[in-house]
Amino acid sequence: MVGIMDDAVFTMDRLTFTAGTVLLAYTDGVTEAFSADGTAFSDERLLEAATPIREKSVKEITEVLLADVDSFCVGAPQADDITILALQFGPQTL
Repeated sequence: MVGIMDDAVFTMDRLTFTAGTVLLAYTDGVTEAFSADGTAFSDERLLEAATPIREKSVKEITEVLLADVDSFCVGAPQADDITILALQFGPQTL
């Protein structure tokens, strides 16, 4: 949660992504989406769903993951935002 708490301390680091690397970002509403029986989608379930599709296009990745969350939550009200962002890094151009 960036900017929500005045006293939050953040560290800074650098990562270098190679061409083709996909960065997946998501809100806690994804992993904290609940099924009708009260089970959370969870970090583990997201990783399990993302692993076999990691070579797909970012469009396919987001569509498949959103569909997985939707089918998991059938019959339960949405309690939080559900946002998934996938970015694929390309070669550096000058």
